[in-house]
Amino acid sequence: MRQRIQKTLQSRVVLYLFAAGTATLVDISMYFVAYNFIFEKGSVQLGKYILSAPSLALVISYSCGLLVNFSLSKFLVFRESEVKTHKQFFRFVMVAICVFIANYYLLNFLVHILNWFPTMARAVSALLIGVLSYLSHKAFSFNTSSVHAKKKKGDERLEKSKAPAQAS
Repeated sequence: MRQRIQKTLQSRVVLYLFAAGTATLVDISMYFVAYNFIFEKGSVQLGKYILSAPSLALVISYSCGLLVNFSLSKFLVFRESEVKTHKQFFRFVMVAICVFIANYYLLNFLVHILNWFPTMARAVSALLIGVLSYLSHKAFSFNTSSVHAKKKKGDERLEKSKAPAQAS
């Protein structure tokens, strides 16, 4: 039983859920602080543009959540990645932007086309987009698929070299 719990806690999916969950908590907390205390629920004028507090708070909170998610994903979930950190970060941001856009359109589809209750639609879109995000980060941001392929190939070579030579 203890081994099963330990194995579950070391599961990459569980670790990713922890990383994403922590990042979400940071995002929501930063949004609350930025909206209520930094921008004091008001708009900010930047030249001739007026930026709303909710939009500015979203930029700050999403950025903080992204940094936390990247850090935890890099050092906890996908530690075996051989991709250079700056490439990982660039790829991570690209995936995050695509996921954000996909989430926006999926949520709008569920709410406005299928007439789902918004909170239920947000929960379903978060789950579906979460799976997409995990697979994208695994295959692209951290490119761990190639690491496992190399390891498997290396293991096969090692097995062949250990096998006794057959006489003809």
